[in-house]
Order: sequence, then structure tokens, then C-alpha cells
Amino acid sequence: MLFRSALERMHRYDPELRHVVLVRDPIERLVSQWQMISNRWPQEAESWARFLTRFAPDPADVPESRRPPRTNVHAFRMHSGVVRGHYGAQLRRGIEVFGREAFLVLDMRELLRDHVGTVHRVTDHLGLRRLDDVAPLPHGMKGKPALSPDLPTVEQIAGLVERYAPDLELFARLSGLDVSAWPTCEVAAGRLDVEEFTARLTSRFAAPAPARAAAP
Repeated sequence: MLFRSALERMHRYDPELRHVVLVRDPIERLVSQWQMISNRWPQEAESWARFLTRFAPDPADVPESRRPPRTNVHAFRMHSGVVRGHYGAQLRRGIEVFGREAFLVLDMRELLRDHVGTVHRVTDHLGLRRLDDVAPLPHGMKGKPALSPDLPTVEQIAGLVERYAPDLELFARLSGLDVSAWPTCEVAAGRLDVEEFTARLTSRFAAPAPARAAAP
């Protein structure tokens, strides 16, 4: 949903297309993306500070009809972290093209809490028969990458909260989801200290293994 042109191409293909949107707290999602890249593709991982500045336009400049240059598609897919958290702007574009009823918007917490019920909601939305047996929910990233010397700082997280807060208000209004318990919203509302939220985020990274002492 980042690109209106993609939505318009889908609409030309099938104007009755149904969509499922699965979201989570945007800052947790951002850190998770960087963690995944660091864990799975360390040779392509960028520093956290660099990751924050790649493909990160202001909310008013979220891409509309343009797409990254063809030669840059891989870099965009890998490193477009911050811009992907503007859920409200993206959902608004989708609704403008397809209408609100085309979108089932789900909170990741709901999937984790009741993944069978969530799967049934998805098949209902898509007009499919409910599954008799729903497979267990796998956990694809059980390990933690080693600590980076460039982990998120309190100042950076506070800046991201300020950036995302207006868009999350729009998203909540359009989606109907109660996102007030998302940490980003709790920090914005003054119910959670940004220092505590930052500590939660950095705790996802394991400490480096101690160096082995040389044999005498």
C-alpha cells in the first residue's frame, strides 16, 4: 500500500479485490525489521542511524504514484523502514481506490492471542470456506542478533513517537482498531516513559559472546 500506482494496477485487475492488512506498533515493527536484516543478511545490514534515514520522507511526502527506480528496488525493499510505519496514509490511499469494505485490518496482537479465530476472520473476509484445521502458528525468529554498537537511543525513539503520532490517529480513525495500548501511542499519551520503551526495544538484542582467553 506504499504506492498508489500499485493499488490502481490491482484495481484495474480486479475492482472487487479483497485486502487483508496486518499491523503492529510501528516502532516495534521498525526495530524488528532492522533486527531481521541484521540477523538474516548481516552483509547487507546498515547501521541503525543509517537505517533511520533511508527512504524516510516526511508523512506528507509518503510516496503516492512514484516507485523507486528499477535498479533500486532491492535496496528499497530491504531498507525502507521508517516510511512503512505510516499506516494511516497507506490505508487512506487504499480506501480511496477500493473503498473501506475491501479492507480487513488486523492487529498483530490479535493474531498472537487468537490465531485460529483470526484465520477464520480472514477466510470470511475473502469469501472462502473456513478451514477445518488451522495449522499452529510458527515462530520464525527465535534467536537474537548480537548487540550492535549502534542501538536505538532514547532521543531517536522519542523522535519516532512524535513522527508517527499524527498518522496513528488517522489510522485508528480509518481502521476502527483500538491502538491505544501500542507502546508508541502510550508514550505519546504520557502513559509510558520513552526510556522504558527504548529499554524494551534494545533488550531484543543479545549481548556479544565473551572473547575466549588465549591458551597459555
